[in-house]
Parts: sequence; C-alpha cells; structure tokens
Amino acid sequence: MIPLELDLIEPLGRVVARPWADVVTGMQVDSRRIEEGDLFVAVGGGEDFVAHALARGASAALVPADAVAALAAIAGAVRERSKARIVAITGSTGKTSTKDILFALCAPHRRTIANEENFNTEIGVPLTICRIEDDTEVCISELGMRGLGQIAWLASFVQPDVGVITNVGPVHLELVETIENVARAKAELIEALPAGGVAIVPEEPLLEPYLQRSDIFVKRIAADTPLAFEPSFTARHQLANARLASAVAEYLAVPLPKTLTVEFSKLREEERVLPGDGLLLNDCYNANPVSMRAALEHLAEQ
Repeated sequence: MIPLELDLIEPLGRVVARPWADVVTGMQVDSRRIEEGDLFVAVGGGEDFVAHALARGASAALVPADAVAALAAIAGAVRERSKARIVAITGSTGKTSTKDILFALCAPHRRTIANEENFNTEIGVPLTICRIEDDTEVCISELGMRGLGQIAWLASFVQPDVGVITNVGPVHLELVETIENVARAKAELIEALPAGGVAIVPEEPLLEPYLQRSDIFVKRIAADTPLAFEPSFTARHQLANARLASAVAEYLAVPLPKTLTVEFSKLREEERVLPGDGLLLNDCYNANPVSMRAALEHLAEQ
C-alpha cells in the first residue's frame, strides 16, 4: 500500500498504535493476514482481535466509529496518491471472470493488481485499493451491487478511469424490482467516470440512455466481435467476457498475446477429468439463474 500517515487515520475512530509508528503500509480486516507495518481495521467483532493484530506486527489498529465509512476514507486517501489506471468492472454476471481475464492480459506487461476472488463489496473494494503501491500501473476492481446507490458509493472513492459493464440481466430483482432498475444501478459506474474517462459496454439497449455523455469515450462491444488471441477456454459466456477485457487491454496499450491462459477464481470454469472418460464441470460459485443457464449451455456443447 502507498504509505499513509497515522494522522489521517486518527479522526476515523479509536487508534491503538505502536509508540514508534507514524505510518501504515497496508490494511487488513483479518488479524490472521497482518504483515509488518499494516493497519488492522476492526470491523464487526474485530475489536476482540486488536491485540492479536498488534502481536503479528501491525503498526496500528483502528476501532472505527463507522467501519464502512472508515474503509472508504482510507481507500480514498490511497487512491488520491496513486498514479495507477483504475479499471472498475460491474455487471449482472461475469464480473470476476472478466477481472481474471483482464489480469491475465495486463500482468505480463504492466505492474497490475486485481481484487482477490470476488472482493467487490464495501469491505472488499477498499481492501483492493489499499493494495496499490507507488509503482502500481493498473488496478482492476470489481464493484458489486445489492441495491441502487451502492455502485455510486464504491465509485466515489475508487475514482475509476475505465468503467466496464459486462451485461444487464434479471438478477437482484428482489432488491431493485425491475431489469430497468438493474441497468440504472449498473450505469452508476458510467455516471462516476471523470471527463475523458472510458466506458466499455456490450450492445445493450437498456444502457443506451446512460451512454449519452459527451465528455467520455464509449466503446460498445458487439457479440460477434472477433478475439485477437486464442484463449484457453471455449465457453461462449467467457468469450463474451474476453471481448470486453480485450477492449480494455487495447485502451491501456497492453500488447495482446497470440494465446492466453487464464487462471480463473475458485469454483469458476473448473474442468476435472473423471475415471471412465467422465468430465466434471464446476462453475457454481454464487450462481444465479442467468449464470446457471450459461453453464448448462456450455455443458450441452461439451
């Protein structure tokens, strides 16, 4: 993490610091993951683990007055000091896989970080931003949605340069009621882009009302756009994700490979050969009906 002075942390709650500490160089909410110099932020019942975090080498621990606001403020301070290009990804499905594909494209050529697994909430996103170092060139962060306004909140401190929307589907309807509201929630990412920012989106009529800003560049990716590389996967839904990731890489001036092997996050695109010429396809992480249909279509094609 780009170092932050403890003076910036102290207004956010009760700080317990080592006598010699004046900066922190990382942030964790799990005391088991503390490394020397980190800040431990006690969320939930985390106050019980302050002593453990300090024993593992934390420079300081914060017991925040408002955990969500504190994490956002710390991440925002790191973002303000960073020169990295920030790519934010949202969508009804495919966020994590698109992140994995984009990381595989960027990492060989740029000092790149990406969120772990699907760290895309008000806790996970700040943890990702706080992994940015002075020399980080590209940061890829998923932004999850559980209701209107959440993506706008996350984007307020992520301050993305590039916004990617993977798709708009009938998910989270128990929270936003209509697919039109799903599009509205995802489009909060477009609204958060700065002048000169880039939106990379599929051809989706529900997004069109939000793509009329004259001060950003909008690139629409057609479903039949050819890929410039041969990927290690064949599922049609992953090829759609790869088209979006490829467009981001091209915008970042990252050279595209001839072939691409992607290490997907756990419980996604896992294929295991079974005895007797059997094949197990495991693509079940937090699956919604849209994702299940895509996985079953891939199974049928196999």
